[in-house]
Amino acid sequence: MKKIKSIAAIMICLCMLFSLSVFPVSALNEKLVYTYSGSYATLTDCNGGASANVIIPTTVTYGGKNYSVKIIGEQAFSGCKYIQRIAIPKGATAVKSRAFENCTGLTDVYVPKSVVSFAYDAFEGCENVTVHCYKSNYQFFSVLGYSPNITV
Repeated sequence: MKKIKSIAAIMICLCMLFSLSVFPVSALNEKLVYTYSGSYATLTDCNGGASANVIIPTTVTYGGKNYSVKIIGEQAFSGCKYIQRIAIPKGATAVKSRAFENCTGLTDVYVPKSVVSFAYDAFEGCENVTVHCYKSNYQFFSVLGYSPNITV
């Protein structure tokens, strides 16, 4: 009986923790690290905690202020071999050099229309990546040499 009560207490605590909106999603799930500048955030590191499916939040809160995630920084996910799919948030504008370097398990990256700058070497060391983007981004990625691994 005591064991059942302990398990129930743990489950209740976990439910309460996940229902609170005090922590950004990244702090609970992905351990993503950001730098803050003005009104936007740059994702700088996955801190070794990225799981198979990563959805980068559109905003993060730091010091009581909300910041839009605009940039996926240089080598932000470098070496995160367990990532399979990643969704870049709406409103992000740039993906920097080697952002996904040596993410050997990466198969799918979802890119919103808002991304207007994408480093040519963002997928250095990745072999089977398919970039999912909008028609407006298609030529952009073709020029970078990602064709035919592009779906529109």
